[in-house]
Amino acid sequence: MEPIQPRQSLSEQFPNHWQASTADSNLTLHGFRRFKTTHLLNLRYLEAEVAEIDHLIYQLGLSLNVEPSTTDRLGLKHCKRDEILPSTDEAVSKELIQRLRQSLKQYDEALIAFNTIMSMDTFALLDDEKQCSLRKDITLYEMYKTRLLRITLRAPVLSQ
Repeated sequence: MEPIQPRQSLSEQFPNHWQASTADSNLTLHGFRRFKTTHLLNLRYLEAEVAEIDHLIYQLGLSLNVEPSTTDRLGLKHCKRDEILPSTDEAVSKELIQRLRQSLKQYDEALIAFNTIMSMDTFALLDDEKQCSLRKDITLYEMYKTRLLRITLRAPVLSQ
């Protein structure tokens, strides 16, 4: 599969980026797209990757036929066992553990980043005339629905 190519070269993008980075408006200077759906999609892919490894680990653990503890807080007595499993010697490897660590790290970081991003103050792209004039790739409706992050302001903290 070929990598996704930008619609414009970096040098063609430069004038718009320069204008947005040197504007006098705080909205233009400090407003960035949050890519909510794309972040959520990334989280789902990461979640599926971790779940695949998690399933393998549980199945390997269940295949050991170790009796669950009397409290069975993990619910191991109720776990469904797969009929066919690779042997523990084949499946448990340095590569599996490295893949597990990397996947969990990416998943955890993405969750934390998404939580941080979603708690930031936002405004509609349409509220920023300068940013709208620089965007030719989205419709008026999309400009209204696109939320920009105001990175210089924190979301208000709600008291409990």
